[in-house]
Amino acid sequence: MSLCAARSEKPSRAQTGGNVPTPRRLPLYLPGRVATRVGLDGPALLVQRAHQADNRYPLGRLSRIVSGLNVTWQAQALRACIDERIPILFLAADGQPSAYLYPVQRAPSRLDALIEELLDRPDGLVYYAQWLRAERMRILHAWKQASWARDRPIDVQEYGELVRRYVYLGETPMFVAGPIYDSALYAYALRNVQNAGAKPIYWGLGGKPLNLTADITDLFRLVLALELRGLAERWHGDDKAMLTVLHTHGPNLGEHAHAALARLHRRLKQLLEEWR
Repeated sequence: MSLCAARSEKPSRAQTGGNVPTPRRLPLYLPGRVATRVGLDGPALLVQRAHQADNRYPLGRLSRIVSGLNVTWQAQALRACIDERIPILFLAADGQPSAYLYPVQRAPSRLDALIEELLDRPDGLVYYAQWLRAERMRILHAWKQASWARDRPIDVQEYGELVRRYVYLGETPMFVAGPIYDSALYAYALRNVQNAGAKPIYWGLGGKPLNLTADITDLFRLVLALELRGLAERWHGDDKAMLTVLHTHGPNLGEHAHAALARLHRRLKQLLEEWR
């Protein structure tokens, strides 16, 4: 599987220069099922696989990359991705994320500064956890309202159990899919965190992590689990089907991430102003 012909992130009017159309940016998946080499050919990545024709992917068309263990990168190709601000997620032998190449923010965002300031406090992670629970509750409430609007009311006890599990216990719904789907979801969260001007992960006092990317990924999982409730089971274990689901719902997930991070920004700004 390589470049997905799926809906991509929409550039702003400022980025497009008004009404001038710009090429869609799409994710590139390089699972490395066969030996794969990635080099640079002008303004494009050159992907070479054993016993297959070469493929070229223009850098201006890529939003993010997932790279398997059996993929060899040339330094020039990595540098080009950094210059184009394309994050790369690298997978371990078991297919799980092991590392990422993430362009440094050209100028720290206000959200980044607020998170760093919050983590200077011994109770900073407590307030962050409160925001995260509120976001989970918001997702559940919006789903319930949408279900009622579609004449599909949710049983009160069932809804209460979902709140207990996903808000108060902090459980994460999981689909039994292949590692490419899991990594694609994480890579999409990574891209949204990057767009917000934040770091993938922060460290609080005592070395305690605030893994913003993992938390946004879990919010994505909750949104998808509710949207596909009762449907996704038929696709369990099928990477291709779950990737199609992910890209179909990609714009909706991006809106969730943007709104959630904006609320985090406002909440931290309010808290820190009160404490100063």
